[in-house]
Amino acid sequence: MEAENNHPELLVPFYSFALVLFFIYCYPIARITIALERRYAVKL
Repeated sequence: MEAENNHPELLVPFYSFALVLFFIYCYPIARITIALERRYAVKL
């Protein structure tokens, strides 16, 4: 599927921006998960 106004020069900046947004979204969730795992760790 070829877009009518294809701009390949925007491909890398767009995917970099999407990757940064993904990590901004995931990082706090990961930190909260680590804190919860420490708090409710099961001692075996």
